[in-house]
Amino acid sequence: MIPGNHDIPGLNHPYDRFARPFRRYRRFFGHALEPELRLPGLHVVGLNSTRAFGFHADWSEGRISRDALARAGRRFAAGPGGLRVLVLHHPLLAPDGHGRSVVDPLPALLDLIGGHRIDVILCGHFHRSHLATVGPDESWQGVVSQAATVCSTRLQGEPQGFHEFLCTEDRLDVIRHGYQAGRFVAQATFSFGRGGAGWQAVE
Repeated sequence: MIPGNHDIPGLNHPYDRFARPFRRYRRFFGHALEPELRLPGLHVVGLNSTRAFGFHADWSEGRISRDALARAGRRFAAGPGGLRVLVLHHPLLAPDGHGRSVVDPLPALLDLIGGHRIDVILCGHFHRSHLATVGPDESWQGVVSQAATVCSTRLQGEPQGFHEFLCTEDRLDVIRHGYQAGRFVAQATFSFGRGGAGWQAVE
């Protein structure tokens, strides 16, 4: 679990916003803002992209510090191998027709993905579903999964939803679920195969 921009106090609580933005989040969800999970065949690293303020107009946008990127790199380098998953709140890709900014600095994040051969990147923020492959170049591509909101009523052109992953060593099947007629239903499946240069979409 990682924090998003709505997990910090609003500007109507200026002291909490600027002096202790993650106090309430930590009270309910634990102290770690960048948790790590290691299981046989799976290594998950969290990356905190949420900032209380910054030198830019829209403070809801995602920013990652150089220290956080370096910390994530050290964790992946010391990890057990298996499927490598990076989790952050803010997105890497903007859907068609969407004018909002993606996470910054994106080139450094792509270098992290390529340098440590990260398989899957999980994120959200736009409340829009999007699946694609990303990487610094053609030497390595990871699968980025930007899921729609699962429970918020702040919709952005599509209903609530989530992504389900079915994984083997060299194949990922991602099932996009959407809420309709009072329940979540499977709407589409996107498949990816792993080769020497990472992941590519397959039929």
